[in-house]
Amino acid sequence: MSQLSVVRHGQAMFLTDDYDRLSDLGKQQAELVGRSLAAEQLVPTHIFVGALQRQQQTLAGIQKYVGETVDVVQDPLLNEFPFEAMLQVQTERFRGRNRVVDAILEALQGDLERDERIREVQRLLEFSIDDWVQNDREDRAAGIPAWREFVAGVQRFLSSLQRQMPSGSTVLAVTSGGVIAALTQTVLEAPILSAARLGWRVNNASITQMTFTQKRVSLDGFNRIGHLTSDMRTYR
Repeated sequence: MSQLSVVRHGQAMFLTDDYDRLSDLGKQQAELVGRSLAAEQLVPTHIFVGALQRQQQTLAGIQKYVGETVDVVQDPLLNEFPFEAMLQVQTERFRGRNRVVDAILEALQGDLERDERIREVQRLLEFSIDDWVQNDREDRAAGIPAWREFVAGVQRFLSSLQRQMPSGSTVLAVTSGGVIAALTQTVLEAPILSAARLGWRVNNASITQMTFTQKRVSLDGFNRIGHLTSDMRTYR
């Protein structure tokens, strides 16, 4: 039996021109993950990370404490669902046609505090994702897969671990909330929409743990954040 620890990246620069980098808080969160794993005496035998900068910066913070000498495999199947492009497509699809979306867009035109702006964008994201998943949408021109296709890619990553990892492996993977939701959906055989919504509850720098063999995967812990103090717990 092998162990898989899946870490969501630390807080990134949400609502800026370059979301794909960690904030100062995100860098601190990443190091706290590393300290927590070291305190648990977790010694990775294999490390995987997505190609996104925020994921790789998170791994760099973790590796100050664990896994410094382990070769890192970059796997694009650990990249996040392209939610920024999806949000843009969905906004244009519903602008002027849906009262909920129009109300959110009107609010975003106002002089909102950052936390208020995040809440409104979150509402728009949740509406957009629900529609995208329920209607099995995709947009090839914008580089956006259907949710089922995205989940299938995550499942290929998990299946490759089951096939290739020697028994007794300790695997560390650094990724994003959508991937963690898809992994959890796979393990629990959860309804597709419920799993997509689960992604909104995955904290930055949280740890989700699984055990696996060639034939079976079990969820041991979801969204662990005990290593973060209350003022360091974020979703965005």
